[in-house]
Formats: sequence, structure tokens, C-alpha cells
Amino acid sequence: MGRGGQSPWAGREEAAPPAAPGRCLGSVLAALTRNHMVAYSVVMDAVFEALADPTRRAILDRLRRDGPLSVTEVAGPLAMTRQGATKHLDVLVAGGLVRVRREGRRRMHELDADPLMGVRDWLAPYAAEWERRLTRLARHLEAVAEGDGRTSDREKP
Repeated sequence: MGRGGQSPWAGREEAAPPAAPGRCLGSVLAALTRNHMVAYSVVMDAVFEALADPTRRAILDRLRRDGPLSVTEVAGPLAMTRQGATKHLDVLVAGGLVRVRREGRRRMHELDADPLMGVRDWLAPYAAEWERRLTRLARHLEAVAEGDGRTSDREKP
């Protein structure tokens, strides 16, 4: 309380009393959640950007199959210059899908599949929906093949 038993905020329109502890914590949690979602979105965007190009997917397949490779080893079978391979590898590194380590004078590039787990987790609900629809289609086709006359795709499984 301020002087004379009044609230220190009495008569002050420009300032408000501090928020209740629950609201303050809620605001902090909301801000942290937004920041997490922004960070998650940035990471996922980088992964999808890296996966969007067929050449980069071919590089990932090769790294998975053959293990760590130098830029020259990556560029050779793809019939591209070392500079072109470096640009693709830089995008893969930015997406977190490739790690770089030094071996003497060479920079070796190796697959880091961890970011693909985020893609898998993001796709899981869609895969469940596809599975549900395919199961429904299979039941419908079985019913048609048995000749029981049910041809409506509106039936519930």
C-alpha cells in the first residue's frame, strides 16, 4: 500500500498493477511455446528445403549407402562440378541432414538422419489417415468381389 492506505497504482492510468502470478506464468509459457513452434518450423523448413531437390536426395542416398564422402567423391557419379556438389552439400548441412568433419585436408560429409525423425513424426497422422482409407477401400473391394451388392463407399468400417 502507498501513502494513506491507497494502492500505489491508484490514480495512475499509464501503468497497471502487475499481472496475477498465474497469468504471468501463462504468458511466459505461451511465449516459450510460440518460440518453440517458430524454431521447430524453421528446422522443418530447412529439412524440407533440403529434401525438395532430387540431386540432394540422391546425395543422401549415397551417403546412407557408402558412408562418409568427400566433395569430390560426391560430385563424381553425379556428373557435376565440385562447386555444384558443395552448394548441394551446404543446403544439406543447413538442413541438419549432413555433418562435416575434417580428415587431414579433406572435409568428409556424413549422413545425419535425426532430422528425418521430425519429418516422420509430422507425417504420422497423415499416414494413419491413409491407412484408414486404404483399409476401407480393401473392405469395399472384398464386398464387391463377394457379390453382396454393397457398392457404396459411404459405409462405415
